[in-house]
Amino acid sequence: MQLPWRNGDFISGTATAMMMVPIATAIIYQVSKAEEDKNFNPAIMLSAAFAASIGGIATIIGTTQTLFLPAYTAFYSSEITSLQWAYFGFPLIPKLSFPEKISSFPNSKR
Repeated sequence: MQLPWRNGDFISGTATAMMMVPIATAIIYQVSKAEEDKNFNPAIMLSAAFAASIGGIATIIGTTQTLFLPAYTAFYSSEITSLQWAYFGFPLIPKLSFPEKISSFPNSKR
């Protein structure tokens, strides 16, 4: 699921998820036999959408919600630049993607 994760950084998560639908459908068609595993098909589709959503957190333009954040902070306090958001967003992605593998963020206090 690296492709939707990386595309989600710079393209809207919804658009990235929709770009992954034909790829996920092809994977399902090739791998899944008649009705052997009913859980495989939704798992592939949901994992593509989840990866696109996680990738969108890394940059301001990745999700609609983070697009509103700079305007909100500029109105109430100081501005948030794309670089400042990336400093927060990019380290967050591995924690969301592999929560069992990473115990804590670097330089964090427990």
